[in-house]
Amino acid sequence: MISAYMKNIAVLLAAGKGSRFGGLVPKQFLSLLGKPVFLYSALVFERHPAIDGYYIVADRDAFPFIEKTAKKYRLRKMIGLIQGGKTRTQSSLAALSAMEPADRNEAGNQNILFHDAARPLLTEKILSACLEKLRSFPAVTAAVHSINTIFLSDGSGTVAACPPRPSMMIVQTPQGFRRDIIEKAYSLAVKSEENAQEENDGRYFGTDDCAVVFRHLPDVRIAFSEGAETNIKLTYREDIFLAEKFLRMQRRSRGNPK
Repeated sequence: MISAYMKNIAVLLAAGKGSRFGGLVPKQFLSLLGKPVFLYSALVFERHPAIDGYYIVADRDAFPFIEKTAKKYRLRKMIGLIQGGKTRTQSSLAALSAMEPADRNEAGNQNILFHDAARPLLTEKILSACLEKLRSFPAVTAAVHSINTIFLSDGSGTVAACPPRPSMMIVQTPQGFRRDIIEKAYSLAVKSEENAQEENDGRYFGTDDCAVVFRHLPDVRIAFSEGAETNIKLTYREDIFLAEKFLRMQRRSRGNPK
């Protein structure tokens, strides 16, 4: 049971163009079985009783489409839209910066969850697992065990190490944090990168939010919560067809063949 006093705010990261995916329309706004990709995760936030509200982070030119979709599907928990950054973590930082300020006690009683809009197969079960772990840990990421052997490269095209497969985890989202922890991590990240080389004309903090916490707050324990093999991220064009297949399987399992 999720603690009743803990407020849970979600952030749906829907900014960016997805250069590897290609196409004129960003992948998070493509139609997937008749609905835009980002909407699937938003509807999970809408249905989950422990989510108090959520923001959508996107490029400003996408705001009219999101607003139109929100009105059509009656997205009542959506708090607002936030202009995204040039990288994923910049978009997370933009979301934190745009939120209502919280005092020290409030920040300790709030959870912030980040989810990639390009992962449309989020389920209430995955979300609940993340929230449940946040009862015991200040930082959590959804993940699954790697089914593949993973080699570490030495940078010159040869193998440097072969970590034991049982210890290898494939990281997904959502990633959840106590608000005071994620805000402190990004504050330290901004300060440490102030004089650093910028990537793509924008400050680079890491590949995701857990990476920021791991780097700048190394004493904070980051827990794994249960993800799913179906919780894929749309990275390449063919991933759309795989997502459609998984969605149809989910619908059949719920007794809805359409």
